[in-house]
Amino acid sequence: MFQYANQPQSISRVLDNGIRLCLSSFKSVVGIAFVSAVISNLPNLFTPTPQAGQAFAPGELQPFLGVMLVTMLMSFVFYNAIILRIDASASDRDISLGTSLLTGLKKLLPVLAGVILYMLAVMLGSILLLIPGIILMISLFFYSMLIVVDNRGIIDSLKTSHHLVWGNWWRTMTVFMVPAALMMVIYIALGFVTGVATSMAGSVEQSAGMPVTVTLLSIAVGTIGGPLFYAIMLAQLHDLKLRKQGLDLEQRLAAG
Repeated sequence: MFQYANQPQSISRVLDNGIRLCLSSFKSVVGIAFVSAVISNLPNLFTPTPQAGQAFAPGELQPFLGVMLVTMLMSFVFYNAIILRIDASASDRDISLGTSLLTGLKKLLPVLAGVILYMLAVMLGSILLLIPGIILMISLFFYSMLIVVDNRGIIDSLKTSHHLVWGNWWRTMTVFMVPAALMMVIYIALGFVTGVATSMAGSVEQSAGMPVTVTLLSIAVGTIGGPLFYAIMLAQLHDLKLRKQGLDLEQRLAAG
């Protein structure tokens, strides 16, 4: 059974801990991750395609946008449940599937509100200057995990995330970029292969089947890559808590 470290770790150790946490919890989350990946990719199969030289007909996009909205909300519920179960596995807590999904549903509105505030903060920082936007994108990133795992409020989760990351921004950025870059490479390779296969398709019928193939491959990548990314981020969040606790203790001792 995996357990979180009891003292701050190096970047390589945090990444290793994240991978081990993913392996330890994968059995308990693979089903939810698969369903979440299926739901997230459903809009790909319903994307309307206008006729050549023509715009979308009035009302043609409404069903698609409706599917997008529903799948987005459902994806957040499953995301919350996955985070909860991965974190629970590190403390040997037994959380049933029903309980994790119910908790994910209860946390839906706070996480959605956090998403809106997070995006507004990053957009505002990017408008003022690109660098503040990038800084806020990383420093506020853990808000949703803090809402789900620590039961923090919306504003408190954003403030706490910034407080934890501040002073460890480059370390967090490095840990964040490793799985993010890996997922990006996989999706770019997937898009390249799809484009080549489509151009080489011998008929319209063959090329028409490519969206289904891409969707299936995306589901497979999301089922495996999602839990891995979340586990690494949870390991980093725990490491940040340990570092901040140690710093706060040093400051209190120095003040005393």
